[in-house]
Amino acid sequence: MTFAPTSAVLPADSAAALRALAKRRGAHTIAVIGYGDTEGANPAAQSQAVSLGLKRAEAIAQALAADGVPENAVRLDALANGRGGSARLVE
Repeated sequence: MTFAPTSAVLPADSAAALRALAKRRGAHTIAVIGYGDTEGANPAAQSQAVSLGLKRAEAIAQALAADGVPENAVRLDALANGRGGSARLVE
């Protein structure tokens, strides 16, 4: 999923893909990762980026919950480096 720079607002065009993932879940866990847009090694920037990544992961998880995925079926992670967010089934 592509988020606007420095934003944790889930893009509207992600809803259909997350809904489809929720329907395919079955008994599997969904791994959600939010990325924080940083490319540098500065500790302060890394810290802010992890916070943004977590907010993005939480936004994805909230959308999955709205589609009926139980909270305990979602595993969140956040990384400073990278852009946007992702969600995938864990086999």
